[in-house]
Amino acid sequence: MTVLRGRRLGSLLALWAAVTLLAAAMYWLQTGMPAFMDMLRPLYAVLSVILIVATWRWFRHRNKNYDRRHDDRRHPNRHNLDLNHDQSDGSDH
Repeated sequence: MTVLRGRRLGSLLALWAAVTLLAAAMYWLQTGMPAFMDMLRPLYAVLSVILIVATWRWFRHRNKNYDRRHDDRRHPNRHNLDLNHDQSDGSDH
């Protein structure tokens, strides 16, 4: 399946199951104690945002030819330090 590209579906399903169970528990609390409705309403929005962002990050486009997990992204020449620049050769310039 090209959408998955080697990613496991279990983590996404676990996220959705956890958020669904938490939302169901919040709904059960809300129906049992209607006074908590105003307090729980923002939590539904927070859960929705977390679910949307996590799902988007899971589905985001990945390049087939480049996988960051297998390459060393550090560039060795970027931080080359010339340690001999403070040493003088004994002559005055």
